[in-house]
Amino acid sequence: MKIAFVNWYNVDEPYSGGKLRILNLVKGLGSNNNVILISPVCNSANRASELFRQIPIPIDIARKIFGINIGIFNFFIPFNFVKSYNTLIRFKPDIVISEHIWSFIPALAAMKKIDFLLITDTHNIEIEYLNSKFGISVYSKIVRLFEKWILQHSDLIIVCSKREKEIVNNLYNLSSQNIIVVPNGTSLDETLLIEDSTKTFGDKKTILFIGKLDYGPNRKAVDYIVEKISPRMMENNPSVIFVIIGGPKPPILAKNVVFTGYVHDIKPYLRSADICIAPIFSGSGTRLKVLEYMAYKKPVVSTSKGVEGIDGMENHKNVVIADDEDSFYDAISNLLNDSGLRKTIGCAGNDLAQKYSWNRIVKDFQQNILYCLTKGVNK
Repeated sequence: MKIAFVNWYNVDEPYSGGKLRILNLVKGLGSNNNVILISPVCNSANRASELFRQIPIPIDIARKIFGINIGIFNFFIPFNFVKSYNTLIRFKPDIVISEHIWSFIPALAAMKKIDFLLITDTHNIEIEYLNSKFGISVYSKIVRLFEKWILQHSDLIIVCSKREKEIVNNLYNLSSQNIIVVPNGTSLDETLLIEDSTKTFGDKKTILFIGKLDYGPNRKAVDYIVEKISPRMMENNPSVIFVIIGGPKPPILAKNVVFTGYVHDIKPYLRSADICIAPIFSGSGTRLKVLEYMAYKKPVVSTSKGVEGIDGMENHKNVVIADDEDSFYDAISNLLNDSGLRKTIGCAGNDLAQKYSWNRIVKDFQQNILYCLTKGVNK
């Protein structure tokens, strides 16, 4: 099959959940299909890969110069729209996958000239995210209408969880047959469960959080760690440090919090972490970071929102769920004081992560789209 992915933001440095999702789907399908990725790039070189070919478009000017994230409008810029449209026409794909609703416009235009299966990968429910961050506003009402229009014009919609399938179905009155769940996953085959002989931060117990820090829910998580949890830990257990991986690096100072910024290889940090945390209180989609933690057999302390949409989560069995400051702090303290409990929950989490292997997810996804191509979809 010939498959074209269209994506509005760059995936040069896959440090966020969305970028990891896109690259794993692209590479997975690229192993036995002819795949291209139309996407912005931060540098002049195409992403080198044996599994797919990247068609670069310029990253948006505001993002590049001022750091303002208005990249959602990348495909509304005439040059980017025309290049993407012409690429699709020349490539003549069997399938086009629009990553997020904001990548949809060139694909819809090309569909008027050539025939292909048009799939929208939602990543999250955009209106749910906006309402949780800003409340109901004129902008969110416009986005809701846009999201509804996009999904109604898609042949197939993929969501990250059963919960989101129900919400999309009810919110936009769409046929559930045209909505399939393609969950976030983890690359278990690349996960090296090797205990480091030397810990990254010496003898200190390490609590790890990973996230793209210009994403609102992750930034709120950092504020929660720095303002609520780390001061109590400093007072009661000063040998413990919180390590936060991701950027951009915020101008925050705390004695027991280390900001690494972006790192090229997170494996040493994951291997040497004692506990991983996900204090997420808003947003949509599922958190890839939680599955990554579990793939490394790390005990996870999370809010309910942080593990939302991941089937099989059981409190105090394969994860510890805590939704307020006291219980979150106590959960971390209990795990720090009990190495046996850390191992038990970490191993149970790894058992769950095995079900979310990207290899398995991509295989199921390909079977679904092959079925749709042969049997057709209900428009």
